[in-house]
Amino acid sequence: TGKSTLLRCINFLDRADAGTIAIGDLEVLGALPENAPGRPVLVVPAMGVPSGYYAPFVDALAAAGLTTGVVTLPQVPRGHRGRYPAGDGYAALEEHVVAPAIDVVGTLGDGRDPVLVGHSLGGHLSAALLSRHPGAAAGLVLVASGSPHWRSYGRRAAPILVQTQLAAAISQVLGYWPGDRLGFGGRQTRATIADWARMARRGGLVAGLDRAPGLAPLDLPVLAVDVEGDRYTPPPSVDALLRLMPGARVTRHHHGEASAPGHTRWARDPEDLPRRIATWIRAEVDERGGERAGDDAAHPDLALGR
Repeated sequence: TGKSTLLRCINFLDRADAGTIAIGDLEVLGALPENAPGRPVLVVPAMGVPSGYYAPFVDALAAAGLTTGVVTLPQVPRGHRGRYPAGDGYAALEEHVVAPAIDVVGTLGDGRDPVLVGHSLGGHLSAALLSRHPGAAAGLVLVASGSPHWRSYGRRAAPILVQTQLAAAISQVLGYWPGDRLGFGGRQTRATIADWARMARRGGLVAGLDRAPGLAPLDLPVLAVDVEGDRYTPPPSVDALLRLMPGARVTRHHHGEASAPGHTRWARDPEDLPRRIATWIRAEVDERGGERAGDDAAHPDLALGR
């Protein structure tokens, strides 16, 4: 409820550094700037990556003056055996996890509209949500987030297509994706894997039920970051995702100085990436008017109770 959200946010704000807000099944790990709340930022994780993994990144964003939270994306519970409810895949994660987390982080910030930072799958979810609710955030940062479309991978195209479709088939047979045992993606519902595999096969971000194949309605600042040594999301994959959002005002950045290169390790040793994100937010969102127009009237069906 709104009351329990507010009480939990007050308890969180009383802490000098960081804390965790758990509201029902929703959990947001966050950190506050040292002096005063800053613009709110919500980090949406990659598939199967726990929110705690992003702690160094979240702390660094807070040190750069941003009120930062990272939401936990639910997985199939450990110990579960047999078929698991399919769920609604990307659609369920957007509506029941990302959207409420935007509300929580927005409450903790300085009153300005949030910026979403999506890593891999988190970028898909953030972009799809903003394409349907354009006023939900003032800007979008994509870090190591691109289209898994097989045509984006050059010589690896055929293996990528086979691997993604095999993952969907395994999920259908077992009733869920056992990524903790297979070394990729954590434990996911078969609908989430089906949406991801469909994107790999067709190229469009068609998630869940009634979804448009592109992200053309996106009209906001976007920072797209590819990371040195990332085999899962090479630059052509990032470019393919950006082509789905022709209305976005895009800035590209290559995070090439990483001492911990690759798809996920940058989050443990982010180096200057948080500072670059904060600088981009000040230049492209704060100074160039990235605030949403019309507030909740622009997206009446999105529960953002500010």
